[in-house]
Amino acid sequence: MADVSANMARSLRLLRGGLFGAAAAGAVCAAVSAVAFGAAGCLTALAAAGVVIAFFIVGQGVVALCADADPRAVLLVSLSSYLARVVVLGYLLYFALSDRSRFGFLQPAVLLVCVVVVVVAWLACELWTYTRLRIPAFDS
Repeated sequence: MADVSANMARSLRLLRGGLFGAAAAGAVCAAVSAVAFGAAGCLTALAAAGVVIAFFIVGQGVVALCADADPRAVLLVSLSSYLARVVVLGYLLYFALSDRSRFGFLQPAVLLVCVVVVVVAWLACELWTYTRLRIPAFDS
């Protein structure tokens, strides 16, 4: 494995932290949905969690790739990445809920709740991981 810079290592730790939280939340959502709504609820929760996790892995991966760039560029990429994730995920959610002829098998309440819970879990665990990063700060 190639050596990674300290900035990229920190960014990858954020990705792992968020992934852990999102996966745990997705598993809980799937279990609760299976009990409350049966197999259809469980599959809806797993699909929602999978889509959210895929979007956030790609987004955080893009941020990790530019982690060694100028801090202003990293900020721009991070904010753009979050905006893109929210907009595209929101569009997919709208599309899935509005086209019942194609996506009638999805449980709308489970889909909405699971997407929100998994996103919040990712962000909360990413923030928790961030508070434990050792980031040097000093004047030159």
